[in-house]
Amino acid sequence: MIHNAGKTNNGFNKKIHFYKNHSSNLFFSKDLIENFINDYLKLFDILRDKIIKNTEFKQKTRIEQLRQLWSDCFDSPILVFDDYWEIDEDRDLIIDVKYPDCERGLSSGEKVYLSIWRHQYYDAIKTEEFLICSVDVKIIYKIYKGLSDVKFYYMYQQSRDL
Repeated sequence: MIHNAGKTNNGFNKKIHFYKNHSSNLFFSKDLIENFINDYLKLFDILRDKIIKNTEFKQKTRIEQLRQLWSDCFDSPILVFDDYWEIDEDRDLIIDVKYPDCERGLSSGEKVYLSIWRHQYYDAIKTEEFLICSVDVKIIYKIYKGLSDVKFYYMYQQSRDL
């Protein structure tokens, strides 16, 4: 509406047939502008409702994001997120580390990735030693990026703040 001081050009004339009169000037009335604004606001209401109802667009909690990251990094049936972390859903925090018996059955790569998660939660937990050539650097990057995005490394301190 405001580009080119309300003047149209050939490209504009081919694309739009509304809001113009015979003089090639855009035509705006108070009613037309109010109708446009009302339609625009209705569109935002519709979009807001769709976004609220669609869980893909809904803001995920940190725990939900961590569960998703976990499932992206681990596909073993013995690596169930809730078996390895003590969770406070109300505060959206991991409050402690668990050490389930099934952990003994993990592969060496899974042990490395798990140790990285634990070390990022609490730095006193040592990371498994590994050669960079023995791990998937894409998974390492995904872990660090995902944990960084949710400020995972602050959860231990936050869980002790009460």
